[in-house]
Amino acid sequence: SGEFVINLTNEKLAFATDWCGVRSGKDYDKFKEMKLTKEQATANFYDWIKHRKFAPNNLKKLAKLGKVSGFYTPIWNFDCLTSTIYSGVGVNEDTDREGRTHTSKHSFSGRLSNRYTDVLISANKQVSNVTLSALGNWGLSDLKVYNIEYLCGFVGTDTDFDVHASYRDFTNYINSAEEKKARREKSTQYDRLENFHCETNIYKPKFNYIYLPMYANYYTYKDKKYTCYVNAAIEVCC
Repeated sequence: SGEFVINLTNEKLAFATDWCGVRSGKDYDKFKEMKLTKEQATANFYDWIKHRKFAPNNLKKLAKLGKVSGFYTPIWNFDCLTSTIYSGVGVNEDTDREGRTHTSKHSFSGRLSNRYTDVLISANKQVSNVTLSALGNWGLSDLKVYNIEYLCGFVGTDTDFDVHASYRDFTNYINSAEEKKARREKSTQYDRLENFHCETNIYKPKFNYIYLPMYANYYTYKDKKYTCYVNAAIEVCC
């Protein structure tokens, strides 16, 4: 997709990262307090490229960095409880001393109950759900009611997906996660699974609509455009 993300810090930024992560932008100007600037973000991005072992050797020369831009991206944040029933056939195979294979099959069934909190589903086409997950911790325990002052130095992006479309993505995520958990639970007992069936019931769903702060840095390499996203909630690259 041409997208990748950074969620890292270094020794110089360790104190600033910790300080910003436990304070609200409503009460403090984090840039001012920690003497952080967007110019530093750009410098860190250059430094990041320079130290990437997997990057082409001449990337440092050919990377054309654009201006670092700060924006708030809209997110649907879901919580729920789940009840899952599953069934299938477990297969074990053993080889005797004469090299003959013996197969045994056993029917099984089971139940799972889980709680999911803070499942983030992007409401904007620009930022994928994979990107959100890769960017790591967003400090959602410190969410604040929207205030126009938060947009200082940032822009707000449009909502492309309403709650109904995002809820479908959410249920797909939950169904996939529950099936993986159920398969993992039985895969330790059998060599393989056959005729596996899993059905998940989602109940007591809750959601809220939030904005998360990000930085984006756009550059080109060999005429191909790339985007570097930075988690601005914990100031990891500024």
